[in-house]
Amino acid sequence: MSTSRFVNKFRNVATITEQRSDGTAVARLKTGQYTYSGCYIGVRSKVEIVGKTVAVDGKHYVKSANLPEFVGEIRLEIDNVVERNLSCARHIAFNQKDGYDVQDGIIYMPFGGPFQFDNMAVEDVYQLGTKDVRDLEITFDLTAAWDNSNMFLEIMSEYTSSVRPIGFLRTTKTLIRNATGAGEFTIDGLPIHSDIAAIYVLGSNIKSAVLTVDDVEVESAGNYWIAARNKLFGVNTDALGDGVVFDFLRDKDVNKGLKSLESNAQRKRNADLLITLDMMDAEELTVIVDQIGRYAQQG
Repeated sequence: MSTSRFVNKFRNVATITEQRSDGTAVARLKTGQYTYSGCYIGVRSKVEIVGKTVAVDGKHYVKSANLPEFVGEIRLEIDNVVERNLSCARHIAFNQKDGYDVQDGIIYMPFGGPFQFDNMAVEDVYQLGTKDVRDLEITFDLTAAWDNSNMFLEIMSEYTSSVRPIGFLRTTKTLIRNATGAGEFTIDGLPIHSDIAAIYVLGSNIKSAVLTVDDVEVESAGNYWIAARNKLFGVNTDALGDGVVFDFLRDKDVNKGLKSLESNAQRKRNADLLITLDMMDAEELTVIVDQIGRYAQQG
């Protein structure tokens, strides 16, 4: 018998470079006849690390809570362009927010699902096709605590053996903004050339936020109220820590994403996307824009 090329396969198809403390390891994924729905990432240790590993089938895996001690930034790179960049700790937090923290020590990097959209057809469209991709890599910044002799990255991939170009994809753009003190602080310079699923402004000392789209005030509320609305739809924003979340896909309908502002009329008006915060004190803020839609329009 034979399997359909559209049956999901679950295998290790990554080639990982040498892993050294304070170094960067690169996991190269196969391209061409590989369409990915997700990658699973873990760290295995040859020996038990008391209180920090879980023993499974004679192997030791670093627990989720301890992974950030050994892994720093995790980046998805497509043809040498960084399309997702989150610290290990933040990646775990986003897994918790999305309900992906189902196995201790395993980080999930999704492409389309599960549970991201209300429509299975949309979930399928957002899988990562690699027909025209030359290089698909996940890079890891390893910390000084990494044990060169005993620790290893492991990656499992879920994919179909189908040839598909990148059509639609979720990517993230991260910006750092520094509020210098109490009072009003405006965040601008956000991407407006692609559709947006959510905007995360992560950091302390935020009392309230106003989101303005093309000179129209769309959301204006205190943190507590914004969190209440997100949680009503089952979005566990508490996992992300302090901050404000503007989630346009709360009910998982891709058509409700914030549409690109890049129309001719809006360009003539210098249309913009602004977030105005009422700050209690100075704070470094991490702004993460979750972009959706056609990959070719993102940047």
